[in-house]
Amino acid sequence: MKRKFQQCIRDQLCPSADPDPPTPSEDDLHSAISHAEQTLLLGNPERDKPWFVQSIDTLAPLCDARNKALLLAHDAPTEFNKCAFRKAKSTLASAVRTAKSDWARNLAYDCMQYKTDPIKSWKAMRTLERGLQHHHSPCRTCRAPLPL
Repeated sequence: MKRKFQQCIRDQLCPSADPDPPTPSEDDLHSAISHAEQTLLLGNPERDKPWFVQSIDTLAPLCDARNKALLLAHDAPTEFNKCAFRKAKSTLASAVRTAKSDWARNLAYDCMQYKTDPIKSWKAMRTLERGLQHHHSPCRTCRAPLPL
């Protein structure tokens, strides 16, 4: 991930294969880092989940704050920094729980609104039935006895 991030910044700063590129300004460097963050972090499978996409305005800043607190606690492991990291982590966990419940509530509301479209309604019902941990549940199959 680190190499991809560095390569993305390099590509943004000097798109040509110039062996001796000019020194970038601070603004150019900042915009290249922001572009790399948006490109690589939005492609993260965790951030592609529907509950995250729905609440990205709330969760993205909390993720960034948690990551900054983690780096600070790792670089300078004082009790204050560790406590700040724990607080940022618990705040993010609480916001994730809220985002997941809001997503489920909105999906249930949408399911009730699909009175004229049964396909969308059943699709929403199946999504609600699977829930957030559907990859851990057994598959829905009909267990009929074999004919003799």
